[in-house]
Amino acid sequence: MRINTLEDGQSAKIIGFSADEQLFSRFFSFGISSGKVIKKLSDTLCHDTVAIELGRSCVILRESEANSIIIEPL
Repeated sequence: MRINTLEDGQSAKIIGFSADEQLFSRFFSFGISSGKVIKKLSDTLCHDTVAIELGRSCVILRESEANSIIIEPL
């Protein structure tokens, strides 16, 4: 399952990635890693970006980046 399929306010656990090394490194620099719990806050009207909450941080991801994160809804 992907972040874009979550409803606003729904939480999920990250279980993997389908990203290249460069994007994976970018995720890691934001604290996005397997086992972390995220919460989808919202996406834009055109679905170009997705805002997620990770701990006490808010991260904005492009749709293509969000689609490379594999999650399991809680």
